Amino acid sequence: YKELINFMDFFKEKGLRGGVGIHLADYADEASVIFKNLSINSNYFDIILIKDRYNRRISETYLVDIIKNLRSAKYRNFSIGVYTEDYSLNLPYILSSMAINQSSSESSYYIITKRVFPPFYDLLFDEGERLPYFATYKGKSLNVSLLSLSLPIISKKNFEERNILSEILNIFETAKKHEEFVILLVDANSMLDSKFINDFSYLIEDIKNYKNIAFVKPSLITGYLRNLYEGDVRINVKGNYPYNMTIKIRCKKYIKDFTLKIKLPHGVEYKISGAKYYYNGGLEEERNIYYAVLDLDPNYENIIKIEKNQKK
Repeated sequence: YKELINFMDFFKEKGLRGGVGIHLADYADEASVIFKNLSINSNYFDIILIKDRYNRRISETYLVDIIKNLRSAKYRNFSIGVYTEDYSLNLPYILSSMAINQSSSESSYYIITKRVFPPFYDLLFDEGERLPYFATYKGKSLNVSLLSLSLPIISKKNFEERNILSEILNIFETAKKHEEFVILLVDANSMLDSKFINDFSYLIEDIKNYKNIAFVKPSLITGYLRNLYEGDVRINVKGNYPYNMTIKIRCKKYIKDFTLKIKLPHGVEYKISGAKYYYNGGLEEERNIYYAVLDLDPNYENIIKIEKNQKK
């Protein structure tokens, strides 16, 4: 397990968050042994089960059984993801089982089944393809998130054979523009190579130079979506746009750090009250973008007011 230990140590040293992927194609008969012996920190990592498309020994029943076993073991409080490109699997069965087991837990479940290619020059950006969605089956939301993997895979081979640095920075450029969530796959075996670690470290520092980009576990996003879904958030806007507006927000459960994106005309200063804090996110299509952050309480009406900032 040396490569996985190196991977986790590197991520914690760099202040990163992510998921520890267990490749079931390699460890189909030893998954329980790996989880028993690996010490994974839930503050930094989710657990992600990787199902190889070519290995037919791993069935949807086997996957669900592993998830149930994890729930009854020391990883009961972890969020769990499944990454697979095997579309012969009965995904509705897996999703439905996840939804049932998730109902009594604060942890999140998600499935990564789609790959999104890096932006192609200035022609193809696949905007929106990296946004998370809820799985829906027979018209009913299953409250399990569907996520996308952004290519290329970060590996020693890709660093040597292609301009991976430029491709990944282009991903973050378009993701920032379209407010998307980027999941990158890092080859743990490459963590045994010192040159790769050096190249990967430079890549991380370049990504950190982007404003308003944070490294988080996938479950932070999926958990937030789940809270929005279960909280049944309703928003009502009254008043005269844009200088005298009242935004009323109701919900059915407590939601921490609810974030509201507000577009207002450029060239005017605004005062936003009722939020824990707010900040100006810059310009978008000739409008100022403000983000208001507040904790939603189901016991009363949460109110945000927007007014023209009167200069003294």
